[in-house]
Amino acid sequence: MITILLMNYRRRENLNDIILALKSQTIPCEIFVWNNAPEPFIHNDVDWILNSSNNSGCWPRWYMGTFAKNDYVLSHDDDLLITKADALEGLIKEYNEKGHKGMAMGPYGVILGKNNLYFPKNILSKGMQKLGSIRTPKHLHFPKKSLKVDIIKGRMLFLKKTDLNKISTLPNGPKSFIFCDDIVISAQLANGTLGHHLVTNKLNGKIIDIEDKVNNAGLWKSHPNWKELRNEIAQFHFKKKN
Repeated sequence: MITILLMNYRRRENLNDIILALKSQTIPCEIFVWNNAPEPFIHNDVDWILNSSNNSGCWPRWYMGTFAKNDYVLSHDDDLLITKADALEGLIKEYNEKGHKGMAMGPYGVILGKNNLYFPKNILSKGMQKLGSIRTPKHLHFPKKSLKVDIIKGRMLFLKKTDLNKISTLPNGPKSFIFCDDIVISAQLANGTLGHHLVTNKLNGKIIDIEDKVNNAGLWKSHPNWKELRNEIAQFHFKKKN
């Protein structure tokens, strides 16, 4: 019923627990793994493993997704753990109730700020963001109620396979290859419009962060201007508010 696109980069010790949790779900899961780590990965409960000889970032998960045999696809980072067996079942149920063409869902979302900024650009804007200004970006996680957002973060992004088939799964836009696949995918699904996606509360209390024992595992840590880059990509791919 759902295909998981699991990314791994230098967090191999997390994968056994993640895969066990997925196989314990109340609905069947097909599991694909893109392994960016230097050493090969093998696991009997994984349906398809691609061991990359080079760290190719996160974009390859969407290429993997085009091979999914199920109705739904879910990206899954290697530092998250699902803790409740009905988590994915609840996600599919909400999509069936509220979903529409090209909509993505997930527990982490972003409402872009003025001029479609993903992050505040200066100290004043950061202060306004803390005060809840409507003109600054809002980064949401596990909201009290499900809300419309512009971007679903790639840590866990859920969509219909038929919608994935209709968009480009190849990197496009300025410097988007490594850092900004979730922004580009969210924009393509929505044809550049804002407020198209849904950050859900149905996974509240059902996912935890796994402590990062490898300080430099995050892709963003290798780029000194990653916030500016994500701003640039969001502005490039989304239409401005009227």
